[in-house]
Amino acid sequence: MIVASETFHHTGSFRFRTVLNLVAKVYQDRIITASSGNFGQVQAYACRLLGKSCTVVLPETCCRRIESKI
Repeated sequence: MIVASETFHHTGSFRFRTVLNLVAKVYQDRIITASSGNFGQVQAYACRLLGKSCTVVLPETCCRRIESKI
C-alpha cells in the first residue's frame, strides 16, 4: 500500500503539480487569480518558484490560515 498524503506537500495540496505546469505555460510574468483556498496558495507558491509575480484575490470570508500562507 502506498499512502500519498497531501499533508506532505509543500502547500498541503495535490494541486501543486497541475498548477506548476499551468504557471509554467503562461508567458506573462504577472499572474492574477481569484481563489478562496488552496488553489491561490498553490499558485502563489508556483509563481515564487518560477520567478513570476502573483496576485491572489480572496473573498472576505477566506480562512485566515490560508490567507497567511499566500
